[in-house]
Amino acid sequence: MSVLTAISGLASGLVSPISNVFVKHNDNKTKIKSKQIDRIVNAEDKLAEWEAIQAEGGNHSWKDEYITIIITIPIPFIFFSVMYSVVTGDPMVAEGAKAGVEALKDLIPNYHELLYIVCLAAIGIKAIKR
Repeated sequence: MSVLTAISGLASGLVSPISNVFVKHNDNKTKIKSKQIDRIVNAEDKLAEWEAIQAEGGNHSWKDEYITIIITIPIPFIFFSVMYSVVTGDPMVAEGAKAGVEALKDLIPNYHELLYIVCLAAIGIKAIKR
């Protein structure tokens, strides 16, 4: 039996360090994944906290309404200019509205996207996802 015990001890002595390497490797991978998950959870918590602070600060502010008015004010002016032109038969007003649209495109190249985002934000929908 002593030969069996010696072989068993020798095999255990050879296998144990190898298995320890695999166990340590798996432990390290688990720790890394755990840290990554913690970072993601903390980032989401911080984002939610920031959004709550911004929402609370915005309760007494006209900033959002001001931006919404500034971005959307050209739409009714263009509409009423074209309608006035149709009713009066004066093409100069419609041409002025068209020139206004072109000036708006030059001033804000992505105006339609900005208008889309502002309108969605006004009704509480996030337009841009990470």
